[in-house]
Amino acid sequence: LAVVDMGDDRCVSQPGEVHAGQDRTGGRIVRRTGTWTGPRPDETCLGWEQRRKHRGNAPVANIKSQIKRNRQNERRRLRNRAARAELKTRTRTALEAAEAGESLDEAVAAAMKRIDKAAAQGVLHPNTASRRKSRLQRRLNRASS
Repeated sequence: LAVVDMGDDRCVSQPGEVHAGQDRTGGRIVRRTGTWTGPRPDETCLGWEQRRKHRGNAPVANIKSQIKRNRQNERRRLRNRAARAELKTRTRTALEAAEAGESLDEAVAAAMKRIDKAAAQGVLHPNTASRRKSRLQRRLNRASS
């Protein structure tokens, strides 16, 4: 039985209840301690992939559009993850080239292009992309001088 508690922690509606998460209205969802379904203490330090596997037994949506939306979200998550990994690789390659004193032009151009492309695809927010490019350029300037 879930009860929404709109107050702070002192205003839990009944004793013996714990906070299980947040709902969209900003109130906390409160569950009884006897029905806690959260992760066991030894599973709290798992990474995202292990937690996703652990959640694999969670109930699946019954609505057709939500099932499709879940498939789309999973595909996009994997695509974004690959794009972010490539972004880190390009950035690291540019920094290593700067430290080794090699030609920076190709590595820096590839890293900047990848950051711009990630922003254009929606993987990164445009402001985040701008900040990353600025920080990368500052690090490259410091490494080359």
